[in-house]
Amino acid sequence: MHNGDRRMAEARFAEIREQTRRGETPMSALLLPATVARLDVAFEALEAAIAERSPDLLNLQADPRLSPIRGDPRYAAALQRIGFP
Repeated sequence: MHNGDRRMAEARFAEIREQTRRGETPMSALLLPATVARLDVAFEALEAAIAERSPDLLNLQADPRLSPIRGDPRYAAALQRIGFP
């Protein structure tokens, strides 16, 4: 790992740690709009979580609160990009 990569990784780690401390994660931004079927907003948050490689994505298929977005074709496409079956 290059020093620049290490600095970027440490900065990202600190950012995620602070977000988690405050209760803000990329997935928390997804849950409310998904729950109330604000699909465009939910998928913007999902794309952000994917871009940030949020570890919360591991629960994407299991979280019942995300049921409202599962019928949308963007959900299946997101699963494919993440590498889920």
